[in-house]
Amino acid sequence: MKSLSRLSLAVATILLLVGTGLTWTIYRTEVAAQQAEFDVLAQRAARRIEIRIEQHLALLTATRAFFEVHPRSGEREVFAAFVSKLDLDGQYSGLQGIGC
Repeated sequence: MKSLSRLSLAVATILLLVGTGLTWTIYRTEVAAQQAEFDVLAQRAARRIEIRIEQHLALLTATRAFFEVHPRSGEREVFAAFVSKLDLDGQYSGLQGIGC
């Protein structure tokens, strides 16, 4: 009877260890998948920010060029006409302060 009890205890211990190992492996795999998904999301967000900054820098470069080459660029009406053609609401939504 004692050997059957010991065998049952050994089998239960082995099954417990295998179950714990499998649970830990599945947990680590899930955490790694979540981290990979987050990394992709963060990279996409960073790239969108980079693109947005590049767009705004291009806009500032174009504005500077306008001032440098246009003889009447200091006049409010001339600059307002330039800004209206930039389609700020469509191309640069969220941009504030230029041409106001």
